[in-house]
Order: sequence, then structure tokens, then C-alpha cells
Amino acid sequence: MICNPLYSAVIAGDQLSVQNLLEHGADPDLGDDNHTPLMQASSCQLFSIMQQLIDAGADINRRDKMGRTALIHALKIHADFPLLVIDNWIREAHTKRYPRELSLQVTSLLISSGSDYQTADNNGFFPADYALLAYLNGAELPPELIPDKVPLRLCKAATTGSSSEVASILATENIPRRLITLALHLAATRGHTQCFAALLKQRGDANGIDIFGFHPIESAAAGLHTPVVLLLIAHGVTSEGLNRALLATCMADSHRWPDEERKTIKSRRLELARWLLEQGANPNYCHEYHDAPLKQVIVREEDCELASLLLEYGADPSARDDHDEPPSTYARTDSMKSILQEWDSNPCQPK
Repeated sequence: MICNPLYSAVIAGDQLSVQNLLEHGADPDLGDDNHTPLMQASSCQLFSIMQQLIDAGADINRRDKMGRTALIHALKIHADFPLLVIDNWIREAHTKRYPRELSLQVTSLLISSGSDYQTADNNGFFPADYALLAYLNGAELPPELIPDKVPLRLCKAATTGSSSEVASILATENIPRRLITLALHLAATRGHTQCFAALLKQRGDANGIDIFGFHPIESAAAGLHTPVVLLLIAHGVTSEGLNRALLATCMADSHRWPDEERKTIKSRRLELARWLLEQGANPNYCHEYHDAPLKQVIVREEDCELASLLLEYGADPSARDDHDEPPSTYARTDSMKSILQEWDSNPCQPK
């Protein structure tokens, strides 16, 4: 629960309240969990409020627990969207909420106010790396953040699946490893296996996380791209990567795919989940943003076959979430309720 009036006013986009609070001595840098009001305003592209906070002395280069500044937060909202697997409907909603011209205004304000764009975040990514992905998504950028041509070519090739272009760039150019990681994730998210293999061969890291903290196998699993997942497993992935991949697989609900593909999603999801479980993925894994796979399956499509598979491999049907509720609370159909009750009352040894 947020008890900071200034931070709450920024979240609400209440420019008048922000001004009143600042005039009465509110700390412009006091936020929530190391996330400052300026970072929040930058994430939401609230130009006028950003100007108010900067004028009040907000620390423009303050870093959050991930080492991200307000500039990175401003870029991140636009960098997110090229990575989505099926993103047309989200892209449309995003464009309506965050117009491209506003992004240029916001980032220009931050740079002209002294934002540091030469220092990396905790994962080794620079503002320019976030800007590269934002640029791919059509965002306008100030001159200081316009991407270099070679990294831009590489990421475009990875996005479109041009393996010959990827191979040519890697053979003739010295690409920093962090940029190869970005391209790896773009190829993995879209299931471009040949591009991915070329990047992996050229100093690519099978466990290299991207700017959002995703593992390559997690990015591939989100799109149910089994060939890329198998390639990564052959190269060796961490248990954390396997666990995240299983969670991403269970969260891959079919409404994100075009109508002609939806009828195959259930079988593809089941096949990939089975493979990951056989490799040792933990069916009870959860992290700070998402609950365990079993609950994800229930709250999304109530896939009884996938739920049964998770239970066979040791998913706990009585495990409670942050709301102190077991998975059965979220079951809507009699068939799902019956499966959960059966396993809860007659547990057996997991495979």
C-alpha cells in the first residue's frame, strides 16, 4: 500500500495535487520501494508532471534497485512492445495511450535536464540499448539516442528472421555481447530458429537475460517455440531458466494468437510443458510477479489436460497464493474442480 501522497498523485496523473504538494515541501525524490516520483512520471509519459518534479529539484539520475534511471523508465515503456509474441492488439492500445511524439518530448526533457545516458543498469544495459528497441517499435528519439546502424541492422534481421543477414553482420562486425543478447531474444520471441542458432553460435549466451530480466528460453516458451527451446536446452540452461520457461508456457493463453492458430495452441502448450517438466522444471515455481503454473492454467483457459500433467509432476493443489487462496478457489468448471479435489485428497508421488 502506497502512503506517499506525492507518489500517489503522480500515479493518478493529478498535476494540480503534485504542484500543491511540492509547494508545501514534499520531497520530490520520495517514492515507493526505491522507485521515485520522476521514474513513475517518466514511465507514464507525464511530461508536465516530470517538468514539475525536475523544477522542484528531483534527482534526475537517481537509480532504482535495478539500476534504472528515469530516462531508462521513459524508454522502457516503448521498448517493451517489440518483444511481445502476438502484439497487434496491445500495440494498438499502447499507441493510443502513449503517442510517439510524446516519447520524444519526454526523453528530450530528461536529456536536456542532465540525464546520464552513458552509464549501464545493473544488468549491463545502457539507455541506448533500451532506445534501440524503442526505435524498432517506431518511437521518435532525440539525436543522442538514435541507434547506430550496425546494431539496428542486427536487431531488425533477428526480428524478421533473416538468418543470412544475421550471419553476414556477425562475420564482419564486432558486436558487443549485450547487443547479441538483445537480438537473441528478438529471434527467440518470434521463433526464428536459424537466426537464433547463428546468434547463439557467435558468442551468444544461452542464459543471457535481456533488458527486462527474461531468460532466452523464457522468451521462446512464451511463444510456444519448441525448436528454439530444444536448442537452448541442448546448449545448457539454468534451473531458473527452465522454471521460468514452464511458467511462460502455462501463461500462453490462446487469445493472443490469430483465429487460425488457436486450435493448435492447446496441444503445442501441452507438448512443451511436458518436455520442460521432463527436463526438471519445477511445477511449483513462482516469482515476485506471477503465481505458480497450476494457478496460471486455471485462471486462464482451465486446460484440464495441462493441469493434470502439472499435478502428475508434483504441482501442489493446496498451495496458497498471496491472497491465501488455494488453486481450487479460481476453478470455474466442474471438470477442473473435480481434478483438483481428486489430487488434493489422493496425492501420489510425482514423476
